Amino acid sequence: SVIGAFTGLTSVTYAFTVLRQPHLLRWFLVYTVASGCAIGGVAVWSMHFVGMQALSLRTCAGDLVPIHFNVALTIVSLVAACAIGTVVCYLVTPSAR
Repeated sequence: SVIGAFTGLTSVTYAFTVLRQPHLLRWFLVYTVASGCAIGGVAVWSMHFVGMQALSLRTCAGDLVPIHFNVALTIVSLVAACAIGTVVCYLVTPSAR
């Protein structure tokens, strides 16, 4: 999650730099999406996914409770995390709107 946060914040810094140079404005969306995916997908989503993989539950009798993940729902949650991260990164850039 540290690497994702570092990558996302570095990409947002590049997005700020691109906004100051009119001939590079086409790269603004690229940096915004990259930072949103890095922060939402790599940092937050992967940390929660690894945490859920590490979870083990036991019954009162001591038997393990089987935990299964739906692949489609897992991918949808990754896409949602990336999309929300991209929207947030777009909203925090001061002159993007």
